[in-house]
Amino acid sequence: MHVDKKEIGKRIKSVLAMLGYKHKEAAELAEIPYSSLQNWILGISYPNAVFLAWLAKQNVNINWILTGKGEIFLHD
Repeated sequence: MHVDKKEIGKRIKSVLAMLGYKHKEAAELAEIPYSSLQNWILGISYPNAVFLAWLAKQNVNINWILTGKGEIFLHD
């Protein structure tokens, strides 16, 4: 199965907006380089495990980030 980097980037951009984070702020909080986040949002590369783990701590469904399937946010 091919996972489209550009679609993942759109979902990352969308979920950060839903969470109310500016991109630089999200990069700082996730402890990742801002340039890496920009590359993921632009669909140049895939997000790394550190960023995905940070999103998971924000109750974001990582399956949705990677595939577009399921709920955007996980509920307790």
